[in-house]
Amino acid sequence: MGKKRLILTGVFFSTVLSLFMACGPKSIGYGVVLWSTDEEILASGSLVPVLEESTLRDVYILKLEDDDELYEISRSRVSLFTKEKEARIFLEEYTPYSHLFGKNMKDGLAIRESADDASERVYKLREGQIVKITGRNDERRTVGDYEDYWYRVMTEDGFSGYAFGHHLDIFDSTKGTPDREIQSRNPNLEAFLTRIYRPEYYKTMIDENRIDLRRFTPDYGIFPNPEAKRIIITLPAKEYTIQYESIETTGTERYIFTGSNLQIIANKMNSVILTYTEGTETLNETFHYIEGIEDLRTAEEERRATLLLRFSELGLLQSGAYGTLLFREDGSFSWEDYDRLVPDIIPENAGNEGVLDFNRFPAKELTGLYEGVITFRFKGSSGEGLSFLYSITGEGLRLVYAPQADIRDGLVVRENPSPIVLFFSF
Repeated sequence: MGKKRLILTGVFFSTVLSLFMACGPKSIGYGVVLWSTDEEILASGSLVPVLEESTLRDVYILKLEDDDELYEISRSRVSLFTKEKEARIFLEEYTPYSHLFGKNMKDGLAIRESADDASERVYKLREGQIVKITGRNDERRTVGDYEDYWYRVMTEDGFSGYAFGHHLDIFDSTKGTPDREIQSRNPNLEAFLTRIYRPEYYKTMIDENRIDLRRFTPDYGIFPNPEAKRIIITLPAKEYTIQYESIETTGTERYIFTGSNLQIIANKMNSVILTYTEGTETLNETFHYIEGIEDLRTAEEERRATLLLRFSELGLLQSGAYGTLLFREDGSFSWEDYDRLVPDIIPENAGNEGVLDFNRFPAKELTGLYEGVITFRFKGSSGEGLSFLYSITGEGLRLVYAPQADIRDGLVVRENPSPIVLFFSF
């Protein structure tokens, strides 16, 4: 890794050896090897006597046990202690990191003086550059959108400091490099392979408080099976089964599933971006990890039940132009004498009975004008039902017709420029 074992020769060797032979096995201290240049001769994590220090060549001179030869190693790769007891205490703390390395996954990642993103930068890493892990802070910390440990690291050319772990692929050098089957060492990828992620619209529905029970179900999402090397993507209008051979990294938090057309960006713990093909079309879709799907559905069902009760308590509603309306607690309704609305709004032969639905919502800009959206599903008519923006006043119920052209993904996006307004009195 850039340095090599060096047996001392010449005048310098004679001087050091003479001192060693004349004075016995004395040393200037004890060193813990942080990063060896030759693991077969001197393993990382070894505790060895340090005989001399050369500031000119920036090395320590070491004497290994049961070996008559002397060795030199860069001072940056050794922690020196005056007393052996101090060295052993440090070695106990360092041993878990003696074979740990990190592969940098973000070009330009900073090594900083302390475990703080505001700390001074001492080095800038190249993407793919390997660093030696020499320690870690005790608790995970948040930097931007990410949470991870700060690791104490060392570069091959001797720079040391702290790097944020989210951008390091940590691996044990005794178990090989991190380029294949890397999911076990990357928390975001591991999360993707062990949890169910939901389509982007789930998060939108939650954020905007408009759960569509038909599309917000446990049935839709990404269902991974890493043991079978299979990923199933189930959406309301389509389903894909993706079989892959292995997982490889192509950059910072980017992974390809070899043997398939699937790629993902897993740069956040609770969201991923999938890229895959459907025929000749390349799709880019975001999915989120969302807990409590059933609890959210239950809350929406309770909201709708409360609305049904409220409407049923309105009693018989009357309109001189549009007939009479009666809402029942079981969610059914009856609508009589609505002839003026046929056939422009209510189809012929729709009948007078049906069921209510509250599966649609007003757009944000309409919420100050209307309380919500009510949909009438007549027994004699198929289709999506007839939706109206509504508001309940002290005098009665006001309905504004919302044609299908103004409804997108369950959202009434605007008030029609020429609205049809129905008013029913108590």
